[in-house]
Amino acid sequence: ELIYVNMEGHELSKNQKIILEQLNAIHLQPRYVAAPIERGDSQAIQQLSNALKTWISNQAITSELQEDGTVKQTMGKAALDSLNKLKSGSVDAINELKNEGNIAQHYTTDNFELVTWILIS
Repeated sequence: ELIYVNMEGHELSKNQKIILEQLNAIHLQPRYVAAPIERGDSQAIQQLSNALKTWISNQAITSELQEDGTVKQTMGKAALDSLNKLKSGSVDAINELKNEGNIAQHYTTDNFELVTWILIS
């Protein structure tokens, strides 16, 4: 999956075409990496890792802090998409559920491999 998230792990775009267009627009620009990331600073890398982990977990479950301080958990984006596809009788969604399990099982860090990331500043 191609995703575009901010440093808090909130999805800015999941539209594959838009993301590829953004990558195409910058692919010839000079490479720049912030010094802490370039030297492998664990705190800088952990911040990026946390953003990705947040995005992954938000696909199955979204947590919202309530005024009274409690946390309300609801279905995440991927879970809602899957449910809507199942409601419409999508054969692909049924096969996905049989083959990959439920959304919570699919959206775990073990099922994703980071190939590359680009920091836009």
